[in-house]
Amino acid sequence: MNWKSLKFLGMSAGFLFIMLTSCVAAVTPKFALTPTTVTSFKLRPSDTVIVRYRVTNNTNSARALTIVPVAGVTQIIGNADACRRPFVLGKGHSCVLSLRISGAQLTASGIHGGPTVCKTIGRGDSNPDPYLCSQPPSPNILHVNPN
Repeated sequence: MNWKSLKFLGMSAGFLFIMLTSCVAAVTPKFALTPTTVTSFKLRPSDTVIVRYRVTNNTNSARALTIVPVAGVTQIIGNADACRRPFVLGKGHSCVLSLRISGAQLTASGIHGGPTVCKTIGRGDSNPDPYLCSQPPSPNILHVNPN
C-alpha cells in the first residue's frame, strides 16, 4: 500500500468515526424518562392510577427541570426520591417522577403523549422552557383512554 492509500484510508476511518459518534449523540435524550410502571390504561371516571418514570439528566450540567402540565395529571412529590416541583438534577443524576392520573379529570380524547420534562425558564420563572425538553420514547409515552 502506498502513502496516498494509507492517508485516504485514515481520513475515511476518521470521518466514519465522527459520523457514528454524532449519530449516537443525536439519539440520546437530554433528559431520559424511563417508565417503572405500566403507561397505558383505560380509566373509568372513578379510577385513579399512579404512573412512575425515572428521570435522568444526560446534559453536562445541573438543570432545574419541570413538567409540562397535562389535564387530569397531578405530580406527586411526597417520596424521598421523588422529583420535586421544580426539581434540580446534576449531570447523570435522577429522581422518580410520580404522576397521579384521575379518570374523572380526563378529557374525552384521553392522554396520548408525554410526560414532557423541560428545563425551567429560569431567573425565578419555573415555567417550562420549550427549547430544551424531552419525552419518553414512543412505546413508553402515556396512553390513557376514558372507559
